[in-house]
Amino acid sequence: MSGDISQIFSTGIALIGGLGLGSLLTTYLKDRFDRKHFKYREKLNVYAGYLEALQNSVINTNEETKQKVSIGN
Repeated sequence: MSGDISQIFSTGIALIGGLGLGSLLTTYLKDRFDRKHFKYREKLNVYAGYLEALQNSVINTNEETKQKVSIGN
């Protein structure tokens, strides 16, 4: 019984590999990871810019720095 399941599983894996589905899946997963990583880096850059502008607005209390962080208009 378990030999039959093992053989079916092995045949299924061989079929998937033979059709190239493994490489398609790998390509899809890599592309998805790259997009998530890009979004993370963009958010990180925006957040770092916001913190820098906030720090500058605390140090320099002129109108220009306040507008960069939308504290006052």
